[in-house]
Amino acid sequence: MAKSYQVGDAGINRNTFSNQTDEEKILKAEIDKYSDKSSMMCIVLCLFMVHYFYVGRIGRGIITILTANFLFIGMIIDLILIGSGKFKDKNGKIVNTAGKMAATNRLQAYYQNVQLNQQAAQERQDLVDSYHRFQARK
Repeated sequence: MAKSYQVGDAGINRNTFSNQTDEEKILKAEIDKYSDKSSMMCIVLCLFMVHYFYVGRIGRGIITILTANFLFIGMIIDLILIGSGKFKDKNGKIVNTAGKMAATNRLQAYYQNVQLNQQAAQERQDLVDSYHRFQARK
C-alpha cells in the first residue's frame, strides 16, 4: 500500500513519479523521522501530566502520574524537550509538528519542480516535433 504525505489539503503521493532520486529519498526519510502527534497538544497535555499517554508511552505516563511528574520538575523538563523538538513518541519519532510540515513542504516543492521540468521537456519535444513536421512539408 502506498504511503501518502499530507499538508493541509495538498496531498503528496509517493508513487507520483516512478524514479526515486537520492534527494527524494532524503526528503522522505526526513519526513519519516517525525511523529504524527501534535507538539501543541503535547504541551497542553503536559500541564495535566498525561502527555506520555498521548504519544503512546503508557509506562512512563503511569510513572509520571504516580510521582506527580517528579514533583513538577519533570514537567518543566518535558516542556523544554517538547519546545525544543527533542520529545519522542513510543516509536522514537520526534514530536514536532512544525518540523514535519516543513519537511513535507520541501518534498512537495521538489515534486512540483520535477513536474515542471517534465512539462518543460515535453513542450521542448513538441516544438522540435512541430519543427520537423514543418520542414518535412517544404
